[in-house]
Amino acid sequence: MYLDLSGSTKIKSNEIYKRFKYRCFKWKKDLRKTDAKERPLDHTLPAVFLWPLTTENATLLCREHNSEKSGKWPSEYYSNDELRALAVLTGIPYDTLAGQPHYNPEAIEHLKIPERVDQLLTKYAAYRQEIIKLRNRILEYENLDFFEHSTIISPAWVRQANQEYQRVIHQESDANTAQDTDET
Repeated sequence: MYLDLSGSTKIKSNEIYKRFKYRCFKWKKDLRKTDAKERPLDHTLPAVFLWPLTTENATLLCREHNSEKSGKWPSEYYSNDELRALAVLTGIPYDTLAGQPHYNPEAIEHLKIPERVDQLLTKYAAYRQEIIKLRNRILEYENLDFFEHSTIISPAWVRQANQEYQRVIHQESDANTAQDTDET
């Protein structure tokens, strides 16, 4: 689902390996003689934020560092010097890499097109809970409820998503209130 929304395409692994000189970007370990599973290609900008993995923007990491970075925004994982080098290697603007996590604006625009939303909901209907989680994250961070752009969504799905959203918001609010309580 995330790959569909992000616009990921078939990538040319060998081009990425060559660009990174077959070395883990983080550790600089030579990965030439390792099995392919030991040299995964990283979504430099996380798929959870709907960014694509392409031949141009992928980062070569060893499995250990790929696991450590998983789901993190580059600024949450790399040093400033590494971010500068990564900008050159991937073509991703330094300000994007060094900035705060945010959703891919192109993917967000696609979620405003009724036909695209309806196709997404139909294709991934078996993953209802994951769709609801995505809807609620985007609603929270981007103030966009892409369910509103659907022409076919069941009121039951909307109701479930709204209940889940309210439950999560109240949990966060309760946690913040508990932290602010002075228990002396």
